[in-house]
Amino acid sequence: MFRCLITIVVATIVVFVVSPSAAAEPITLQFSARIDSVDPLVKNIFFIGDLATIGYTFESTTPTNGPPTLDTASYVGITALTLAIASGFGGTYSASAPLGVIVVQNNTSFVTTVDHYFAGATNQALFNLSAPAINGMTVTGVFLSLWDTSATVFDSLALPTAIDPAQFVPNGIVPLEGITLRFQGPGGPGDDRFVSASLTSQPVVLSGQGTAMIDGVLSPGEWDQAASFNFAVHRLPAEGGGTTPPTLYVMNDGSNLYVAVKVARPSLDNGQSPPSFNGSSIAIDFDNDDDGSFFINSTDRIVLHAQVGLIDAFWTNQSPCPPGSICEGEDTTAGGTNDGQGALKNNGVFSFYEMSHPLNSGDLLHDFSLMPRDAVGFVMEFRLCDTNGCVDTDVPHANAFRPSGHIVIAVPSTFTITPIAGPNGSISPSTAVTVNSGGSQTFTMIPNTGYHVADVQVDGSSVGAVSMYTFSNVTGNHTISATFAINTYTITASAGANGAITPSGSITVNFGGSQTFTITPATGYHVADVQVDGGSVGAVSTYTFSNVTAGHTISATFAINMYTITASAGTGGSTTPSGPVTVNFGANQSFTIGSNFGYVLAGVLVDGTSVGALASYTFTNVVANHTIAASFAPMTAAQWTQQIVSSVNDLLTSGAISPGTANSLMAKLRAALRQLDAGKTAAAAGQLKAFINEVNALIRSRRLSLQQAQPLLDAAHSALAGL
Repeated sequence: MFRCLITIVVATIVVFVVSPSAAAEPITLQFSARIDSVDPLVKNIFFIGDLATIGYTFESTTPTNGPPTLDTASYVGITALTLAIASGFGGTYSASAPLGVIVVQNNTSFVTTVDHYFAGATNQALFNLSAPAINGMTVTGVFLSLWDTSATVFDSLALPTAIDPAQFVPNGIVPLEGITLRFQGPGGPGDDRFVSASLTSQPVVLSGQGTAMIDGVLSPGEWDQAASFNFAVHRLPAEGGGTTPPTLYVMNDGSNLYVAVKVARPSLDNGQSPPSFNGSSIAIDFDNDDDGSFFINSTDRIVLHAQVGLIDAFWTNQSPCPPGSICEGEDTTAGGTNDGQGALKNNGVFSFYEMSHPLNSGDLLHDFSLMPRDAVGFVMEFRLCDTNGCVDTDVPHANAFRPSGHIVIAVPSTFTITPIAGPNGSISPSTAVTVNSGGSQTFTMIPNTGYHVADVQVDGSSVGAVSMYTFSNVTGNHTISATFAINTYTITASAGANGAITPSGSITVNFGGSQTFTITPATGYHVADVQVDGGSVGAVSTYTFSNVTAGHTISATFAINMYTITASAGTGGSTTPSGPVTVNFGANQSFTIGSNFGYVLAGVLVDGTSVGALASYTFTNVVANHTIAASFAPMTAAQWTQQIVSSVNDLLTSGAISPGTANSLMAKLRAALRQLDAGKTAAAAGQLKAFINEVNALIRSRRLSLQQAQPLLDAAHSALAGL
């Protein structure tokens, strides 16, 4: 029914008798024991080697409300019980109950069993169990198991009338087999789990901290920090026979397990010559998971041989081992490595064997893997040889000695934390720091100017880009490494319409770096303005950010190119428009040239080149500045006369004068033109005067109004003036 997950074994036994009387007086007993094995479910609470103190007081009585589970049973009253487990690594677990009963049931066929049950779930008034939860799981009961070596002690008692302490505690040996805590597992009601302390065996529990030089020499102080105990080993007949008490030493330094044996004898093999493979040796077999099973597949084994040296081996049931057998194999022949060192020497007084083995070699198939507070079972085989042969400790006969026990990997009192800083930064403190067990140590990551922490790794795993990290409750060696990266900044470049900036968008620039931008307007446009971080730097075509230590912005705006066409006119006329005229890139611009009264257009110059006497001119797709200039000349007599001809035709067309009148006036004008062409200015003048007289006559006869006639008269007088 019960599975002992944690077994505590007696180291010493102390019996306190409150009353030496043989009457039924209360008796108080106290025991000291050490935990022998630990189940993973509570491994962080209890550890191999933890000291447990168990005490209880009892008297012969039958409580009136005792448990009615066994009608034929007798009872021994327990008035108090205490359990305290003091961890060697700090802290104490305690449980207690002030009142209870022992249920005695006889079984004469082999051993009388006595169980006492302190219930936490029922009979609170009677039992009143007080026990802290274990890893959050409620303790629901405490059991005591008693025994007697004669199988008759309780049979002979007239319970519940009286208890004879001399009979109940024969020869000072307390009939207590063990104590068990029952707690409810993670599965809830019905998922019962147990922590048991057994007092029926006394295996050796060794734990020490230190480092040894593996040279076969017992140097002063070298093994002072080791755990040790003496055991018996057969002595060779030539050396006196009987037994001798070697000393076994065990310690670790967090990286390696160190084992040594010191045995008194005059030489390694006492004259054996030549040396043979049958020389003296020591072999240690390990129970890798400390579950009590040795010599099974893949369990670790190391051998130190006087003639061969250290052999790293393991037990295997694989081929070529015969089916159903377990055989010894060497790591190096099975794809593993020969891990560890060994040396043995004799100084004429004693032989000294020294061995080391990594706590974690990485060869998980053949070697154990241990962390601080882990335990590994061991059994040692010893062989001593001389010229007459060898004596073994592992021969299975009545007088054989096979020292066995448990090795607990001690928690070092100090640990080392090693900082490693990459380029462009540092860690403070910068060198390896020694930290006491359970202590704390803070490290600060300091990037160089212009750099930042990229990542921090603790024992090879990232903890992020933190600037500070604290190791708390240090129980092992650690590393902390920091990498650094240069700071980068973003320059955001943008351009308005009709132009571009290169590069554009978000540009990443390293701390202290430079970045140049080129501003390029579209065809027909120019840079209007460039702003850096919101402030104008002018209409520049390039801009360089130097020694960048922050983010920036740069933006450019553009405007269309504009050109000027300058229009001018000489005396006697004008241009429309005139003066400087602004024209956008690619646009058109037209000019009209007009002459004043009495003048005619003489010519038009565009950009200094004559385009003729044009009355209008259009600049198309303007991409540059231009000029346009018009010149005029006074009208000649012939021009005036020709103008009069046009005016008479206009009057005829409008019906203001009759065809006959028009023909008469035209005849005089044509005659004047012929005379002018012939250079006969006097004759031409006579024709013009005749014209003036006829027009005046038309005015008087009211066939032509003064308003209609005046332009004719003015032109005729101007023609005469030009002769």
